[in-house]
Amino acid sequence: SAAYALQIPDEVLHEGNVLLSQMELPLDVVKDVMKRGRQGGATTVLNYAPARSYDEELLSYVDYLIVNEVEISQLAAHSGMGTSMSSQDMARQLAEKHGGTYVVTLGANGALAAQADGQVFTAAALAFEDVVDRTGAGDAFCGLFAACIHAGMDVADALLWGCAAGSLTCTKKGAQAACPYIADIGD
Repeated sequence: SAAYALQIPDEVLHEGNVLLSQMELPLDVVKDVMKRGRQGGATTVLNYAPARSYDEELLSYVDYLIVNEVEISQLAAHSGMGTSMSSQDMARQLAEKHGGTYVVTLGANGALAAQADGQVFTAAALAFEDVVDRTGAGDAFCGLFAACIHAGMDVADALLWGCAAGSLTCTKKGAQAACPYIADIGD
């Protein structure tokens, strides 16, 4: 699995770049790349899906953690904090514990972001009458959210753009083919 990590050279893991990963790779690979990204000064974004395990060391390397409602509950349970509170409260407490910003996608209800300083931002999803296919909506959200952070947007604006991308993806069949271009979203 070290070969996977080596596919991302240290030369690209520097300040001004954003590293986006997810948990479908082996945990040791994700942890290695996130650690190298943090050490190099890159902004690290991790879609903690699927949330199979809880790794405090990995979470310490993440600037923006993106999860859905099920995954935030899994992380809260694994951390020992319980799951009887709202997704917002779980995200806020985990952000305070580990640092960084915890983003929770809420499907048709949009998304929220909780920062380590206790600040919380919310964004609504776009409402469409004809939802064709939800496949890829989370990936579209993550990709555009990371692109917005890379472009220098604040968290509140990145949430809005991410929600727009996720919502628009639901209007077409498939995952990759349904993913909107930034021009499809507009201002």
